[in-house]
Amino acid sequence: MGIGWDEKTRKFADPGRLAIDAVGSKNSADYGAFKTPTVRDAARTGPYMHDGSLKTLEEVVEHYNKGGNPNPALDKDVKKLNLTDREKKDVVEFMKALTGEAPKLALPTLPAGPDGKTPNPADALAIPGPKTAMGQIFHPVPGR
Repeated sequence: MGIGWDEKTRKFADPGRLAIDAVGSKNSADYGAFKTPTVRDAARTGPYMHDGSLKTLEEVVEHYNKGGNPNPALDKDVKKLNLTDREKKDVVEFMKALTGEAPKLALPTLPAGPDGKTPNPADALAIPGPKTAMGQIFHPVPGR
């Protein structure tokens, strides 16, 4: 769909699935291609596209409606949809209707560590702290 295509450099900001193809079996059709996720619960998963460049479902529908961004990797079958404003709104409302209730999940009780304390599994879901210049997460160690 041409997300990340730079017409000046004639390159994608991200090579897409081509980057994960095995050496010796690179497939040029994977250049600029990305795995397409389900639209189920899409209303709560923004921003959209692999790079987060589209902030709303309305922007996503408009991007598809215009046939994506022209680029050499665009599939020949991708065409402008020419949806009316009403049809675009209907598509967005349809995707919103696919939003379900988030399941309630109970976190497990973890066994005690060597210090005898039971770790809180919710701590693993917390956003990590600041990174150092080396890109490693910095965890201060007492006494150092």
